[in-house]
Amino acid sequence: MLSAWIGSITFAGAAILYILLSLGLPYGEFAMGGKHRVMPSQMRVACAISVVIQLIAILYLLQAGNVISIGLPLDRGVCYFLQSI
Repeated sequence: MLSAWIGSITFAGAAILYILLSLGLPYGEFAMGGKHRVMPSQMRVACAISVVIQLIAILYLLQAGNVISIGLPLDRGVCYFLQSI
């Protein structure tokens, strides 16, 4: 359960950063190699997609750690994929 919380908090921090990047704030040096200070429009879309994936990952981690029970089909493949990120 503790590892589910730690992973979820980590993903939440990354999701907040990517939300700010997708809104055009100048935090690009902290993400995607730091090449752009402000993300171009195509990369902003990628940041928004990344936020959705990270929020899904948070839900799967919390469900796998028995913190929440929302009925997601919990597959070991999803957990192994999240572990490898």
